[in-house]
Amino acid sequence: MSPRHSNNDHEAKSPVIYFDSKLKIFVEVLSVEDITDAPIDLEEESADPEQWRTIASNVIRLRRAKRLSQKQLAQKAGISLTKLTNLEKAASEPSYRTVQEVAEALEEKMIVVLRPVRPLVSVRFRALKKIDRLQYLHFAKENLLAKVSNWLDEYCFLEDLLDDKMEFNLSYDLNEKNCSDPLTMITLAKDSRERLNLTPDEPINNIAGLIEEAGVKIGFFNAPIESLFGFSVGREDGGPAIIINMWDKIPWERRIFTTAHELALIIFRFASLDHIEENDNEEKMANVFASHFLMPNTAFVKAWNNAPSKKLFPRVFFVKQIFRVSYKTVLSRLIDNKLFDWFDKRPNGDNNVYSQFKNKYSDIYNRQLANVEEPEPLVYEKDPLKPNHFVDFHADRFLNLTIDAVKKDEISFPRGAEILELDLNTMWELITGTKLFDGFTTD
Repeated sequence: MSPRHSNNDHEAKSPVIYFDSKLKIFVEVLSVEDITDAPIDLEEESADPEQWRTIASNVIRLRRAKRLSQKQLAQKAGISLTKLTNLEKAASEPSYRTVQEVAEALEEKMIVVLRPVRPLVSVRFRALKKIDRLQYLHFAKENLLAKVSNWLDEYCFLEDLLDDKMEFNLSYDLNEKNCSDPLTMITLAKDSRERLNLTPDEPINNIAGLIEEAGVKIGFFNAPIESLFGFSVGREDGGPAIIINMWDKIPWERRIFTTAHELALIIFRFASLDHIEENDNEEKMANVFASHFLMPNTAFVKAWNNAPSKKLFPRVFFVKQIFRVSYKTVLSRLIDNKLFDWFDKRPNGDNNVYSQFKNKYSDIYNRQLANVEEPEPLVYEKDPLKPNHFVDFHADRFLNLTIDAVKKDEISFPRGAEILELDLNTMWELITGTKLFDGFTTD
């Protein structure tokens, strides 16, 4: 089974849809013969050992990501440890029922367990060494990469199906020397804003949608990794793409800055300057780009001088709310502009601006700022219907391509729901704009 399946292949295996009058919902079921304890036969010909290995590797990855032992998963699935061990070893052909029970225990859909995962070769992480030091974070990262791989396959499948592809339009002629110069990064940020039709002082309201318009795929995923705010994927894997961690412990300011930071790395990559492995200088230059892309210096100075209060904390919070940046980004810019009268030069004390800010914050507000915590944090309201759609932070192209494919009968309604990971009722409401059962009656 290819990770990019054709529409005809998938249509032939569409589930049966029926209306459950008690639950008042449409339900997907497989045919009766598929629900027996017979071995899985996903293709018309007999099952392939390669499929067994795919199931085995997916189950192992998902189990480790959820920090479950084999014994714990077997108990949760209601199967014997021997049966689970054989499944993970791909020692024999598993039955549909066994795989279904394991998928349910893992709280995953069957397609996630059955589908082959294409390894990504052009991923750039900011904190890879830190993540891989801890085994459970490494497993969470591997599971995230599998999800991203599948998402990119679906994205490219839809683009091919609808003959609707994007071109990246922020390419520049760069070299190693000028990419090591902060002033070049500031100019690059200014020019990128101009290409995206932003005025010199204009705050960016929806950076995800803006960068998507520049030809970058934007993906939103939930990964319980505190040090991973996001990463980028190159053209080799169906990109360029920026992946944002939507885990609720990641502040919005970090997500926004990461989006701009990864855009810089994509620009470097298109100029053949980016390295897959972590590169400290590129990370620093990407930070300079991101800071000035989000908060142009003339606009920053104007906002700082026009702040209603001249006291440090209200002033910092005022500026960070305008440009949707972290307080650390504001402090860094204060240093760049030598606007830090409040900073104490202590001969034998703490001369770190950030730690002094935290200490002063603790003195005034009687509480400590945690490492990734944002004072006066941004809060975005979520759309109750659209997946990963927040006011002022959303990228809807993947969603719109899926809906377009369904409306044009290029893919089935259940297939569209599968791509978007939605139940059928939500999918119906999303496409039609009406609730499925308003005024609906059944016998």
